[in-house]
Amino acid sequence: MKHLWGTLAALALLTGCTPSPAPAPSPDPDAVFRAAIKDRFPGDLAKAPAMGHSICDDFKAGTGFAAEVTYLRTLAPALTAGDAGYLIGAATSNYCPEYQNRH
Repeated sequence: MKHLWGTLAALALLTGCTPSPAPAPSPDPDAVFRAAIKDRFPGDLAKAPAMGHSICDDFKAGTGFAAEVTYLRTLAPALTAGDAGYLIGAATSNYCPEYQNRH
């Protein structure tokens, strides 16, 4: 009987019937978004994912890129146009890639 199990194991290896490892868990999109913007926007980023989702919601509602930049700059006047564009790029990359080429 021991020989039979060894033969079956060898056949399984030869035919590729080995158990595959479980896939790695997907990274948390909120954590990825915070990591993408942390160097440019240091500080407390707890509310950043909500802003990223809001950007995507605006695009889904039909807002254009330039209008979104203007809107973000009215919310946070210290943002430059480049900062706003960076946030939009990070948000679309992580939350709504279908809008990545919006600008």
